[in-house]
Amino acid sequence: MSEAPTFRLDQPERGYRFNVASLVLAAHVAGQGALGRVLEVGTGVGVVSLLLAAAASAEAIEGIEIQDVMYAYAKKNLVEHQALLRVPVRFVHGDVRAWRDHFAPASFDRVVANPPFFKVDQGHPSPHPITRLARQEVTLTSGDLLAAASALLTETGIGVFLYPIQRGHEVAGQALQAGLHVRRFAVRSFVDAPPFLAVVEVARRPFPEPTERQRPLTLYDAPHRYQGWLQPWVDRISRPVPVDD
Repeated sequence: MSEAPTFRLDQPERGYRFNVASLVLAAHVAGQGALGRVLEVGTGVGVVSLLLAAAASAEAIEGIEIQDVMYAYAKKNLVEHQALLRVPVRFVHGDVRAWRDHFAPASFDRVVANPPFFKVDQGHPSPHPITRLARQEVTLTSGDLLAAASALLTETGIGVFLYPIQRGHEVAGQALQAGLHVRRFAVRSFVDAPPFLAVVEVARRPFPEPTERQRPLTLYDAPHRYQGWLQPWVDRISRPVPVDD
């Protein structure tokens, strides 16, 4: 994969820009083997969907994006990188809270998202509207995401979401209260560093593996040197990817 053609993805010069968290999500999802039909919620400029379509075992990938500007970037990136894709990709301009307008119930084997990390009353709201909607739950709360995933996943499907570590605990609790099964993976920069992100997986059926004490995902072997599970995904992006921790 590291020798494959790279993506040069267009994104806004100012405002929200994707970072290594998107690549963590793509790498983790791709590592789950056959993916079936995939939906990305909040596709942004399309980085996760396009990487999965180029490298993962999926039948088809769809993405839904509510912001006009980001949807336009995703469509442009899809057209410009069509030759790299191994499965069909379709981007929808819309609100996943109104999923019935775009998708059939129980129609996806994976629902993935790098969603807004913070509640509207948390952190420092960005003055840039694109960044604010991407980072704070203005239009998509964790409850909204879980409700959509529960409706759109097949009986054996899995939702895969990336959150800050403390929000990950909270969202896992919400999922359990909603009757979903949960599995979590901590994400840390180095082996001896505390986790700063969490991959939260949800499903309608119990997971086959234990749901507690999953092996953490570690980003670096050494400063500026990613571990082997992540480095090939970084290599697919033609420009340096910043770390947002």
